[in-house]
Amino acid sequence: MVVTGSVGRKVGKPVFMFQEGTTPAVERAFQEIAAGTGGAYAKYDAGAAKQLGELLKAVVHYATGGMAALKKRRNAGSALLIEQLWDASTPGPMAPNE
Repeated sequence: MVVTGSVGRKVGKPVFMFQEGTTPAVERAFQEIAAGTGGAYAKYDAGAAKQLGELLKAVVHYATGGMAALKKRRNAGSALLIEQLWDASTPGPMAPNE
C-alpha cells in the first residue's frame, strides 16, 4: 500500500496511527498513512494502557493547540508524537519507532 501526497491532501488532516502488535505489513501501512497525511505513527505495548492514554492526550493537545501546545507537555507520549511529526515533515523514510 502506498499513500501518496495526493491522498494526504484529500484527507486534509493529519492521521494518527497507533499499532498494538508486531505485524510488519500493518506497521508499514500505518507508517505510510501517517507520513502521507502529515500525521504520526507509534507502536504501543498491549499491556500499556497508560502509554496509549498518553499518546491520545498528546494528539488532543496537538489538535487543539498545535505544536506549541504539544511542546509544553513534557512527557513520553508528547515527545514521541513530536518526534513522529518531525519525521513526517522531513523528506525520506520515517525513522523506525521502538
